Amino acid sequence: MNKLISSIVNDIHAFLNPQNRLFFNEAEFQHGLAKYLEDTGKYNAVYLEYKLPNDLMSETNPKAYFLTADIVVKLGDDYVPIELKYKFNPTVKLHTGHYRFGKGNEPIILTDQNFRNDYRKECWHDVERLERLNKRYPNVCGGIFVLLTNDDDYEKNPGTKYNGALSLMPATGAQPVIDDVIHINIQHPHAVDWYPTDPNTYCMGQDNSGFRYCIIIE
Repeated sequence: MNKLISSIVNDIHAFLNPQNRLFFNEAEFQHGLAKYLEDTGKYNAVYLEYKLPNDLMSETNPKAYFLTADIVVKLGDDYVPIELKYKFNPTVKLHTGHYRFGKGNEPIILTDQNFRNDYRKECWHDVERLERLNKRYPNVCGGIFVLLTNDDDYEKNPGTKYNGALSLMPATGAQPVIDDVIHINIQHPHAVDWYPTDPNTYCMGQDNSGFRYCIIIE
């Protein structure tokens, strides 16, 4: 792991541990992390929704015309793209109520993104995109994928890599993979490292361990 990647990963850990609020959607997670990275003052630039070339994923997804990287961090001549996923299971008990305009316990419905095979496929598709960016651009020095979730099925069923492709193992009760035109081609093995958050901060997970997140380094 190079120094820039290591620095960003350490900042991601610091941002998520402890986390004292619930993200209402992936965009809030994305903007919060980008601001945190920018506020460290360690990087020359932090870009949101960094536009990518139209042909980057055309081999595996002909419909991928409008691709962006969630966050790109620049230091000197080096760039690190970051892809994020936030999968929330609203059926899991939360410690805290929802505060709106200073008032607590407000009823808010959050998007249900509990474990589905096609959601897991989206995650590995992001990893594939990071691989392609790293291969195409000499100034891209790797990449980082982060999944934040309170659904432990994502950790229990990560998927199995074989022969340059990804085999998504079926999970009990999960929805079938939506395969149509999207195919995943992972070029090399990746470690899937999971980390807990503080269970007393703002949530309880299915096994009372709270939110957890995984980081995959390209």
